[in-house]
Amino acid sequence: MRVCIIYLTLFILGLSCFQAYGGDNSTLMYYAVLTIEPSALPNITEQLSSIVLDGLPHNVIVIDIGVTTKCDAAALCSCLAGHVWSNEVCEKKSECCNPTNPTKCSLPKDVDPICHPKTRVTIYGSIFLENEIYYHSLEDPNTLKFKKLAKKLIDKMKPVYNTLLRFDGIQVTGFRLGVYASFEVYVNTQMNTKTLGQKTAAAAKALNNNSIEVETEGLLDISGPPQPVKLNSMVDIVCNSSQNDTTVKEWKQATLRDPLVISQITDGTESNVNSQGNGTTILTLQQTSGIWAGLINCTFRPKLDTGVKILHRASFKLDVALLPQIVIFSDPQFPQCKNGSTRVSVRVKCEIKNSTEPYAVDWTVEGNSSALVAGENVEGQDPRSYDAQTAFSCLPKDAKNPANMNCVFSNRRNQKRKASIEIHIISVNGKHCQADEDWPVTKAGFTAKLRCEGVREGFRLRKCDNNGIWGKEESECVNRDLFSIAERTQVIDKGLGVVYQNAAELFSRLTNATNNTRSISSVSNLNTSINILNNMQNLNTSFNESTLEEIVKSSSNILNVPSEEVWRSNVTHNLSMAELYLESVKQLISQTNISKEHASAASNVQIKACKLARCTNTLFGVNVSVDGQQGVVKTAGFKNLVNFLPPIQKDTKPNSIIVTMSDSNNERRFNHDPGSKVLIQFTLISPRQRNHEMKCAAMDRNGKWSFDLCVWGGSRNEGSCKCQFSSSFTLLLSRKAVILPALREITCVGLAISIASLVSFLMIECLVWKNVTKSVGLYLRHITLVNISVSLLIGNCSLFASAFSGDVSDLWCQICVVLKHFFFLAQFCWMFCLSCLLLYQTMVVWSDLSKGWSQGVCYSVGYGAPFLIVTFTFVSNDGGAEGKYYDAHSCWLTHYSMLKGSFYSFIIPVGIIVFVNILSMALVIVKLLNPVKGLGPERCKSRSSGHAAIRILRSIIILTPVFGVTWLFGFASLVLDLADGLAASAVFYIFSVCNSFQGLFILLTVSVGEKMVRDALRKNVFSTRRPSSTKETSMQSSMEE
Repeated sequence: MRVCIIYLTLFILGLSCFQAYGGDNSTLMYYAVLTIEPSALPNITEQLSSIVLDGLPHNVIVIDIGVTTKCDAAALCSCLAGHVWSNEVCEKKSECCNPTNPTKCSLPKDVDPICHPKTRVTIYGSIFLENEIYYHSLEDPNTLKFKKLAKKLIDKMKPVYNTLLRFDGIQVTGFRLGVYASFEVYVNTQMNTKTLGQKTAAAAKALNNNSIEVETEGLLDISGPPQPVKLNSMVDIVCNSSQNDTTVKEWKQATLRDPLVISQITDGTESNVNSQGNGTTILTLQQTSGIWAGLINCTFRPKLDTGVKILHRASFKLDVALLPQIVIFSDPQFPQCKNGSTRVSVRVKCEIKNSTEPYAVDWTVEGNSSALVAGENVEGQDPRSYDAQTAFSCLPKDAKNPANMNCVFSNRRNQKRKASIEIHIISVNGKHCQADEDWPVTKAGFTAKLRCEGVREGFRLRKCDNNGIWGKEESECVNRDLFSIAERTQVIDKGLGVVYQNAAELFSRLTNATNNTRSISSVSNLNTSINILNNMQNLNTSFNESTLEEIVKSSSNILNVPSEEVWRSNVTHNLSMAELYLESVKQLISQTNISKEHASAASNVQIKACKLARCTNTLFGVNVSVDGQQGVVKTAGFKNLVNFLPPIQKDTKPNSIIVTMSDSNNERRFNHDPGSKVLIQFTLISPRQRNHEMKCAAMDRNGKWSFDLCVWGGSRNEGSCKCQFSSSFTLLLSRKAVILPALREITCVGLAISIASLVSFLMIECLVWKNVTKSVGLYLRHITLVNISVSLLIGNCSLFASAFSGDVSDLWCQICVVLKHFFFLAQFCWMFCLSCLLLYQTMVVWSDLSKGWSQGVCYSVGYGAPFLIVTFTFVSNDGGAEGKYYDAHSCWLTHYSMLKGSFYSFIIPVGIIVFVNILSMALVIVKLLNPVKGLGPERCKSRSSGHAAIRILRSIIILTPVFGVTWLFGFASLVLDLADGLAASAVFYIFSVCNSFQGLFILLTVSVGEKMVRDALRKNVFSTRRPSSTKETSMQSSMEE
């Protein structure tokens, strides 16, 4: 006889008021087991509805009976339509709940084959117990404390919740520190949210507690496409709510690997959330990648006036048919044919990350090979490895061309992904690089590749050149933590998680990953770190202040990498790594929401924000003042970065930190609003050398450095830049001093003319010597003039000989410096002698000089003093050492700073002499303006003011070259700085002309321009007549004429 075992649900209605809270009728679900003949099944519910149930509380009636489960005599059970297996069945025997399995299921004896209605609603609740004390024993459901407290709660909540229609039970599932209790309520039918809110509020009141939070599962309907879905396909998941309450809708995902990791789903590059407004919300995935595989949760949050927090949720398990990222390589990498062998064996491996996807793997080979033998795959390994082996021909015609092997992975939806590798065979006697440590034998002209070891990802590469010689190893190894962060940046904006929250977590990880400078000092690690920043700044999102703190810390850590070689290594970007870093961090800062004053600081990066119209920030000692319209200006300073940037301009070097700036109206600022001005006072990295120009550089709207947006403050305010509003600023120092156009040419021409003029002057002196030296005064005057000319001539020749210092040896340069030092000093000492002689003859008109004594004094001063000065300076500077006594670049004395350098052994004596000479010249001019005692009144009246002016001008013209007065411009050039512009340049030009043409001026003023010399020259050279007597004339009478 055939029998049928059925499981019934009895819906019991309690009519006694004491059984329910607030006077509502209580309901209970009971499950019963009946063994009957199949033909009796249609009448069973009618018969059971009239049965009086003994042992139940009085005043109860059975109002509904339903059959849930059918089992046959072999104990194979199945759920009836509208029912699903209970959670207990799914946990104990999961294959029963798999829709692909047969409908009938055999269960263990200790598991009841109970099916629940598909409309079953589970209410998950959490309540805070104010007056309870937490004990560790509450963690174990089997302890007495747990059971006692659970019964206490159930006794108070059950009378409330069992008034819900088709109430099926309540249980306390656990306690946690606080004390918080978690409970679950089961109801086998749909319900109204308002009713649930009222019952939950009543339960809270029964417990004297107002903080019950509940979530429901079963009140929402969720549907999606058949599983599994294709990779990169478009998917719609629809969630419907029959509740009429105004709700806030959200989508979340729990990953299969870790169900506790829950991420909110938002609009992103792959996802779109669309609320229809009629209780329906649709999640559209534009491209289903592996990140979406998991439990997709739809949640509705009703707005209730009871104060109870209720969340409705429904779940849809999204199964994506995945395709792997394949790494393929051969063993050996370059098979080598041996003498006498016709084939060489090769094993090819394809590795993928461990995955739950059951891939089918196919192998193909192209080339002259033997049969392909696929190896066995070992499940559960990470990475999972698949291999195949074959043998290739060693014949020259076959080994000449590479063979190809392919592995093809197919997923459950028959989508495929292929990886290929070329097998380059080393023929017999073919060129190759021998194995070197862990580097394998490699064919000439190819690159060997090894996987990185340890906690690093990527490959190491080494080239074998065409001659079979190993090149330098190149590493693409990246720290695993950085590699993981870089991978995360690729999916951060796809829609899984809130972008700014994901960014905060990612920057925190980046800070930790870059804390150890040594671990990120390789090119690949530095490049990966900067790429992470670049990927983050490409996100269409904004960051808060806490995220900004992590941005500052991580970007500062990256700048700790000290090697300029690493920073300037060739990478694939259009920008250098330093430029990409600057652009990325600058954009990240501009994307930060700051509406008030703020400061973030790390060792290499500082950020400050302040409000306009006028604000001032100080970053690493650099003062930045901004004057403009209303808004918030964010200013950042970067130490060390300027050293890693490509040269901004040739022949300049950076001399300050990089400063960047952005504000709330950045577009207006980049249009260079004339109302927005920036004044930056930089702290110089190294002191500016005299005559070296500095340039303020600002980045224009095209991302190029420009010198048109800023004005330098000049030599008196070296660190100052006044700029228009821009994004980045820095200060550059010229590596070379300012070169005045044609100054060198003017000097060389002047020296040549001077040398020729001095030679002419000396020749004229020889011709007229007897005629112009007939008195002691004239003799001494011409002796000093000749020695001035000789000293200047030798000094000019030495200067001309060393004018092209780059072509002069160090020894010759040193000799020229000594000669210039001595003879230029001698020139000024003889000028001093001439000045003293003139002053003496002017003041003491009728006194005679001793020729021998005066000449001895002049020679002692003219050559003795320079000799002592030069000797002492030479010896005291390490015997004339280069860099101390002289500078090999300029072939002149050294000058470092005020009173430091051998240059001052020249300029101080010259300054004293020029001062005395000017004083002497002034006294002579004053004397010329006053009548000489003893002259008659007739003569005095004849001295008109015009005649006096002519005499003064004549005296100045004559005395200026021979007294060295033009060196006033030289002293001015020591004070002025060519970086200051036209005024300083004009002084340098005047001094160069006066100094280089000094020999010509001497020839014109004291030789050609003097009547006595002209007469003597005419007499001795151009006339054969007997010379007439020449009156002895002093220098004063000569000037009077």
